[in-house]
Amino acid sequence: MRILALVACLLSPVGLLQAQQTQAQPKPHAHTNPAAHCGNESKGLPSFYYEAVLETIKPPNWNKSLNRITVGAERKIVLLTDGKKFLLWTDTPLLPNDNKNIVDFLRDLDESCRLPPDPADAADLIKIDWQSKELTEGQYSQLHRDFTDALSKYVSQMQERYPEMMATRTWTQYLDTPRYTIDYNNWFQHVEVKAWDVPDVGLVKWVYQLHKLAEDSFHRSFGPTAAR
Repeated sequence: MRILALVACLLSPVGLLQAQQTQAQPKPHAHTNPAAHCGNESKGLPSFYYEAVLETIKPPNWNKSLNRITVGAERKIVLLTDGKKFLLWTDTPLLPNDNKNIVDFLRDLDESCRLPPDPADAADLIKIDWQSKELTEGQYSQLHRDFTDALSKYVSQMQERYPEMMATRTWTQYLDTPRYTIDYNNWFQHVEVKAWDVPDVGLVKWVYQLHKLAEDSFHRSFGPTAAR
C-alpha cells in the first residue's frame, strides 16, 4: 500500500544540524560485512559493496555502445546500441542453493566466511544469463525520444515544486513505495535518476512502457516485485 506523507521541516540551526546528523548515519544491514571474517562478527554490508557488485553486471559489448539506458539494479532492462544494432537486454543471475537474489547470495558468503574483501571478486562468483531482443532503429529512436521528453519534464518539475516547498516548509515522502533507478549514458551526458513509482509521473509511465516491451520480448514479469 502506498502512503503519501507530508513532512514539516523546522528551519532552525539546531533542526538542520540534527537532520544532517541523522542523514549521516548509515542504515544497518544485517548479517554481512566484507571486513569481517565470519558471520557472528558481521556489522552489516555497506551499501557501496552491494552497489559495486551490481555495477559489474553489464550486457555483452557494453563498452562498445554509443548509447545505453538501464532500468533496474539486479534484474536489469537495458537499451543499448552501437549505431548498427539496436538491442533490448535483460539479465538473470544464476545463483546457487536457494538464493533468491544477489543480497541473499552475498549474505550466505559472509555467514560461511567466504565473502571476498573486494566486491569485484564477489561479482566474479555470480554467473549471469543474458537475453537480448533486436529492435528496429525506429523503435529504439522512439524509446529514446520518449525518455528524453519525460526526463525533461521531470527536471522542470523541480522548479515548479520549489515555491510551494519554501512557502509551506514541507516535503513529500512516499512510504512503502518502490523507486525506479534509471541510468542514461551516451559518453557525453551521464544521468542517473531515481523516481518514485507514482503512475502520474511521466518518467514512470516511460518505465511502464519499457516493462511492457520487455515482458512481450522475454515472456517474464518485470516491475517492482520482479526486479530489485
